[in-house]
Amino acid sequence: MAREAFDAELDGFETGKGTVKLPHDTPVPTDLLHRMIAYRIREHEEAGVLWM
Repeated sequence: MAREAFDAELDGFETGKGTVKLPHDTPVPTDLLHRMIAYRIREHEEAGVLWM
């Protein structure tokens, strides 16, 4: 799962199964989000992993 693959980078964010809560008072980590999305797309295309 993408969240688990990025656990070290998500330190400090509240997470749940399939979710990451982004605080309103900090900049959005767009680079991290782009990499997480690309990871999920690869999971789906290469391994047939379903979204949920």
